[in-house]
Amino acid sequence: MSTETLKDKVIFGRSVTEETMVVSYSTSCKIMEQSTIKITKRSLTGIQTGYKKLDLSDQKKKDTCRKLNKMMGGY
Repeated sequence: MSTETLKDKVIFGRSVTEETMVVSYSTSCKIMEQSTIKITKRSLTGIQTGYKKLDLSDQKKKDTCRKLNKMMGGY
């Protein structure tokens, strides 16, 4: 289960136990990083539960700029 806002995405449940990653991607201006914050707790059964939060604000701004540029005849 996950929920998404304008600036970030929060993922709940067992998928949280996956490794934390930092994804780098290149744009025409500079190289950006998408970071993940992971908060978990271990229960008596040994299964970790919690949530992780992905910061998507910069990526969404770049996607919007690319769409506008494409609509205006750019590439």
